[in-house]
Amino acid sequence: MDSPPPAPSSHTLPSRYYLDPDILEREKTAILYRHWHYAGHINQFTNSGDISAHQYSRVLR
Repeated sequence: MDSPPPAPSSHTLPSRYYLDPDILEREKTAILYRHWHYAGHINQFTNSGDISAHQYSRVLR
């Protein structure tokens, strides 16, 4: 059986971008709190005023 070809090199951000609480707070402010995010389908909301709460980044909004 032949071995698969080697995967191409890949690069990621330094680990601090995934672990630093200050970076997380800046991302939440710059991305999560500034824009609307799709969180469901219209079929989930049958009545005017229906809501759906979702948790993003350990913060309920």
